[in-house]
Amino acid sequence: NFTSGIALQMPDRFEYEAVIGDRTEIIPEGRTPGRGLIKSPLPMEFQTALCVREAPGLSLAQTLRRQFAALPLSGSVTGVKKLGESFQNFSFSSFESRADAKALPEGVIGLGITEDEGKLSKLVLDDEFCYTVGGSGQTGKTNFLLSVSKQSAAKGARLFLFSQPESALESSGLFEKTISGAEELFGLMESILVPEFVSRNKAVNDARDAKIPVAEAMGSFQRIVFVIDGMTDFMQAVYNPGFEMSAFLEMALEKGREHRICFFASITPDDYADCARFAAMRIWAGWNRGLHLGGMFDQQNALDFEMSAADSVRQLAPGTAWTKDGDGRIIRIVTPLVG
Repeated sequence: NFTSGIALQMPDRFEYEAVIGDRTEIIPEGRTPGRGLIKSPLPMEFQTALCVREAPGLSLAQTLRRQFAALPLSGSVTGVKKLGESFQNFSFSSFESRADAKALPEGVIGLGITEDEGKLSKLVLDDEFCYTVGGSGQTGKTNFLLSVSKQSAAKGARLFLFSQPESALESSGLFEKTISGAEELFGLMESILVPEFVSRNKAVNDARDAKIPVAEAMGSFQRIVFVIDGMTDFMQAVYNPGFEMSAFLEMALEKGREHRICFFASITPDDYADCARFAAMRIWAGWNRGLHLGGMFDQQNALDFEMSAADSVRQLAPGTAWTKDGDGRIIRIVTPLVG
């Protein structure tokens, strides 16, 4: 017979007390998997055993995250992964047919709808530059990038993709060019990105000298959206010692906003842990713009949102994300499922 419980990663002292059945002044160390309280016979902190070997080149936490991400989603049957109900029932076609979505101007796309009120959540592309699409495996990152790409293409943007060959994004046919690896990235930067940044930077500087709005001066430039499907592969390509492009990209990521060029990147917690040694990754994270899909926000470091302890550890359905609205408030949205 059980006379008391084991409390793991509870949001506050009162919930620990409710589980173990006694008052306590002890609070276990936070953000530590397996750490908790037990009553034996007085409340005491303890650590569960983690029966797993570290994968080569990974920390124990990274190994565990990868193994958890590979587990079937709840509700899966006969090997078929089932997405969260809200995600399943909110199709991209129904999203783009909404009157408020149809009314969005050229430089604005829809992220999804707020989970509580069903209001449109939108993104002003002129205000964005390095946009993080965060989440672990099977949380809807590729789907969200497809939604962004379809909307951007419909509004006349030029789309480029960094991805593994034959990915779901590449097969969409939305992109002017798909590249993978350092050599192809260097070719794209040399032929398109560097010339575009240079010419647009001149226009930005001329506008500032003439004291006219930069957005007005940039109106004649076609918008460019660069989608990165896998940040680790991208950073490894950027810093490949056989190609000199890291210095330019670091400068572009730091100073290239207002050029009608936007980057959207899929970033897992492991991506950030693996790439934080690169200056470009740290510059990217410094923008602190994006959304995080699937919950467990406390397991990532690419975004820094001020959230309650309870919200930061909460798991969300695939396609559901934490982000900020136009006033900087943290909101929860449901992104549309691209079929």
